[in-house]
Amino acid sequence: MSSFKNSTVLITGGASGIGKLMGQLAIERGAAALIILDIDKKSLTSTVKEFSGKHANAYGYTVDASNAGQVRFVAAKIKK
Repeated sequence: MSSFKNSTVLITGGASGIGKLMGQLAIERGAAALIILDIDKKSLTSTVKEFSGKHANAYGYTVDASNAGQVRFVAAKIKK
């Protein structure tokens, strides 16, 4: 993974496991914002709190990535 200086990074399944690790690495490599999508609202809330204030803005959206309608809805919210 290279530098993410001043970038916005979006990670699906980012509330735990490998996705969470990728979020941490993105922050360490300079991401200005981290957008995390995950189906597990409790873990998502915890991870967003953990990442917030670590030199990046962290945002979380509860979404089932296998549901195209939910993904489109959240994508529209993120664009705004």
